[in-house]
Amino acid sequence: MSLPHYGDFGWDVEVLACEPDEESQNIEPELLTDLPADIPVSRVTPWSPAKTRRFGFGNLGWRSYRSLQRAGDELLESGRFDLVFFSTTQFVVMALGPRWLRKFGVRYAVDWQDPLVSNYYERPNAPPPPGGIKYAFARRFSFRLERHILKSAAGLMSVSPSYLDDLEQRYTWFGNVQTMVIPFGVSLRDIARATAKTTHEISPPKFADSAGVSIVYTGRLGGDMKTALHWLFENIARRRTQGLPVPLLKFYGTSYAPGTRAVCTTSELAHQTGIEDLVTEYPRRLPYYDALSKLASGDGVLLLGSTDERYSPSKIYPALTIGRPTLAIVPQHSVAHDVLTTFGPAVTVVSLPASENQLVEDPHNSQKLDQFLHRLHGRVPVSEGRFNPVEHGLDSSSLTSRQCQLFADCIRS
Repeated sequence: MSLPHYGDFGWDVEVLACEPDEESQNIEPELLTDLPADIPVSRVTPWSPAKTRRFGFGNLGWRSYRSLQRAGDELLESGRFDLVFFSTTQFVVMALGPRWLRKFGVRYAVDWQDPLVSNYYERPNAPPPPGGIKYAFARRFSFRLERHILKSAAGLMSVSPSYLDDLEQRYTWFGNVQTMVIPFGVSLRDIARATAKTTHEISPPKFADSAGVSIVYTGRLGGDMKTALHWLFENIARRRTQGLPVPLLKFYGTSYAPGTRAVCTTSELAHQTGIEDLVTEYPRRLPYYDALSKLASGDGVLLLGSTDERYSPSKIYPALTIGRPTLAIVPQHSVAHDVLTTFGPAVTVVSLPASENQLVEDPHNSQKLDQFLHRLHGRVPVSEGRFNPVEHGLDSSSLTSRQCQLFADCIRS
């Protein structure tokens, strides 16, 4: 989303990336059609995962590290670059930043889309960490890698202020790093392209008591979102028992697993609450434009928060920009809650307290859902208070402008 705008703010950009390989299940050629034709892209070929797995690893960052290093050396030897910007969740690749700084004197900035080190599994009542000894080793390595990356970084861009808070508490020297909180924004061009091909979905006749009304959720649906999902299903079941109209709930792209390995997340809970006939789920990952189109295909949009309160869903602003009535069920003290409650009538926010049972019994939250569904079944359009990303500086151009400000601070520091 940023690449089309860098030139507007005085930055010439070149991209260094990987060629797709047999592990690349989610290639989306359609995304490339929006990239400016004058931006050079250099691609490297990672080691084959079929070969590296014999040595115990298949991670793309490790498989591409050497080839990215060689290609980056060749580019930086030209002397035409002022800054290297790492925007990837393959954190091991960011270790090239200190190397290039030493060898070529070119400063680097990193995009902290997710935390490299998380204390999620160390919190009270958290589930046991996966992997046993492997998890312990990976966590120890992550601490060392994080320190190595950040110690000499000129700048860090984060989607969540809590990520910066954690780093400031961990490292006394972190104050020397230029930082800026820049959330996942929205491209108005992407929204227009996706909604142009949207056809409104009509609920099948068997869902008679849904009155043809549907609420759509797209994207990851992990175990950390089960509390929010449970509350929603319990309250939809309550409404059905009371003879009130209920919507059809549609979930798309809920699993990261490719193809037939994608598993439904909602089935068991929907069966337990007796609303399995109201729930449909397509767990296979959706291409980006298809996911946006699906959000626009329903009468309402659903956002679910994570029990990891620092988590900030990347689809918040695209969902609000689409203009459908939006229901968000999020932890009370989370980043997502703080963001969503600032947008007033554009979104109905249900606040999750600490206890799931307390949440189910909270009449105020249930009343919020009832009001939202009354509005939805009455086909009341979103007009007053409709979200405008440009007014809030959350469109892709405005956010790229802030990135460029960070870049300028990095090369001046």
